[in-house]
Amino acid sequence: MNSPRNTPISAATAPRGSVGRRRRSRRGLPSRTYLTRFTPLTRRILNASAIGRPIGGAGTGRRLGRGGALFSFSDWDSSVVGQSPRRAHAWVAERSNSLHDWSVSLRDRVDGVDLSLFDHIQSGGTTSGDRHSLLAVHAALAARGEFSYLEVGSYLGASMQSFIADSRCHEIVSIDRRDEVSPDERAEMPEYPHNNRSHMLERLSQVPGASLEKLTAIDAGTDELDPTELSADLCFIDGEHTNGAALRDARFCRQVVRDRGVIVFHDRKLIGRGIREFLRELSHSRAYPLAHDLFVVELNGRSLLSDSRVKAQLPSTAWLVADRLHAVPLALGLAPMVGR
Repeated sequence: MNSPRNTPISAATAPRGSVGRRRRSRRGLPSRTYLTRFTPLTRRILNASAIGRPIGGAGTGRRLGRGGALFSFSDWDSSVVGQSPRRAHAWVAERSNSLHDWSVSLRDRVDGVDLSLFDHIQSGGTTSGDRHSLLAVHAALAARGEFSYLEVGSYLGASMQSFIADSRCHEIVSIDRRDEVSPDERAEMPEYPHNNRSHMLERLSQVPGASLEKLTAIDAGTDELDPTELSADLCFIDGEHTNGAALRDARFCRQVVRDRGVIVFHDRKLIGRGIREFLRELSHSRAYPLAHDLFVVELNGRSLLSDSRVKAQLPSTAWLVADRLHAVPLALGLAPMVGR
């Protein structure tokens, strides 16, 4: 025998007056019959992705709840079944509103450059200033529409957190050789414990609203890949911190963006020579640093500096003068000496 919760209800089988109560429920609290009848729809509402997946789409049964906490349908069963219509309706409304508010607020948080988007994975070498600048670039690109993102050197995915949750970033490629000790311009080579793909995916899955389906993770170096098989609008280079590797990764990314996109380097003061050599290979570009230690190269297209969030991260407006005078490579060489 079907349980009452799964028994279809129609005008012929419903108790007297239940159909009328179901109609009136739009203005007041639903009857138990109303809640039972529309459980499948309510489940789809609760299962809709927090980043805007249509309600009719298939879900995983494990999505965001109040304040970003995850819940599953076991929560539904324990919280709703056997409760009064008032309490059940309140539970559904609270969770549904939380999902809607979070999906709306995610874009607001990106657009507002909310650094708490990076709170879920703390590992990695980016500073608060670096994250602020990267998120400003993210927000400026997202304001123009959908875009794709590629990063060289992901480690545990810390720099990927805002991209993995924002539906406007529709595709992500992560390239990482997964070395536990990496060559570096510094005397002491940094170590990256637990540097494997499964650990990164596990950490990223804990980011509220994460959409791992759009992520392609490649355990290799850029020298082992064909750039013509990939595409991106934004590339972030944070792999091996040597001048030679930075130049190699930049050349790779230039082909990936098809000479029309944005390439961002991390640790510009360490790999400045590699960046300068890359800039000399370009005939049409715009280049400038962002706080704390990023460096942006724009290949054609409208400059991100038209966005106030990006422009605010310039260490000095002198870089705009250097760009107009085609003196950025020289300024990049002098920057470490003047601390800019």
